[in-house]
Amino acid sequence: MEFDVIVNYRNPDIGQHISVFSTLTFLDYNEFPQWSESEMYHPTQTMKDALQKSTTEVAKLNGHLASLSSISSATGLNVSIPTMRNFKQTIAREAQLEKIDLQFRDYTIFREVFRC
Repeated sequence: MEFDVIVNYRNPDIGQHISVFSTLTFLDYNEFPQWSESEMYHPTQTMKDALQKSTTEVAKLNGHLASLSSISSATGLNVSIPTMRNFKQTIAREAQLEKIDLQFRDYTIFREVFRC
């Protein structure tokens, strides 16, 4: 695809009108991509990737803190003596909790366990 172009202009240095004849060939431009990326594309992609990584990290933190929900309440932490004894197992999400030997305990241990 070719176009013939004539450009007329007045050159102020010499004070005369000049005509320039040229042929434009658009086939030379086909080797370049038709759509170029915006100058904001790369910064927004970088920001998008950083936000996705941050979201993933927050989700991991939320998962780690979920193990603490068994000892928390609306007013704070419910930290009783059995909870303190089993804190390590609670954090590690282990099923084995320390057993209370009731043989040498009085009724206050039941009050503590059942929070009466």
